[in-house]
Amino acid sequence: MILFYLISVIYCVWRLSKTWNKNNLGGGLGISPASDMLMVIILAPLLMVVDIVLIWYNKLFKK
Repeated sequence: MILFYLISVIYCVWRLSKTWNKNNLGGGLGISPASDMLMVIILAPLLMVVDIVLIWYNKLFKK
């Protein structure tokens, strides 16, 4: 369970930094990195599962 939580936190931080870099907001993770990280720490497992399901759903049914 702890391993799943750690993997989900790492995944969410990676996706968050990728999104902020794509939006070209400059260094760091965004405008309010503390609140972003707080939400990642609290909701990481849920965010990871939802993100992966939506990515696969989009890939399977994209026409």
